[in-house]
Amino acid sequence: MQMKQAQWILASIMFVVGAFDCASAVGAETRPTYPTVIGIEALGRAASYSFFVDRMLDENFAAGVGYGGGPVPMIPVYGNYYLGQAQGALYLTAAASLVLNLDDVRGKETSAGGWVISDNVIPIFGLGYENRSDQGYLFRATGYGAYVGSELKPWVGVSLGYGF
Repeated sequence: MQMKQAQWILASIMFVVGAFDCASAVGAETRPTYPTVIGIEALGRAASYSFFVDRMLDENFAAGVGYGGGPVPMIPVYGNYYLGQAQGALYLTAAASLVLNLDDVRGKETSAGGWVISDNVIPIFGLGYENRSDQGYLFRATGYGAYVGSELKPWVGVSLGYGF
């Protein structure tokens, strides 16, 4: 891993933790009240954008699936593990983004992030902050890392959604 990438990852993690950790102790538990979320993510698990749905499976774990990616269509399948019970909490995420048209895009660079697609499954991990309001509105900001080919590609994504 290059030094610049390591610094970028560290800065992203510090931003997410530092900017949002103080809010994680405030508010009631809302994930049990609104266990299913539909939403849109910009610069997320599908590289450029995706529409997603996820559901809480217990107090701390959610599983979800999405569709998006622009010129490189992907289906991200993911799990989130929440580190707190309040409406605003940090979470860890892991995903496998499935590239749908690998034969058409192999060796091409994506418009978001400059990824050169070489595999049909892209492993992704991240640390983020989620706030699910008392009215069911969802906001997430996440620092991601993906192994594309043999390179680690870091970036930050944002999600908006609604829980029911």
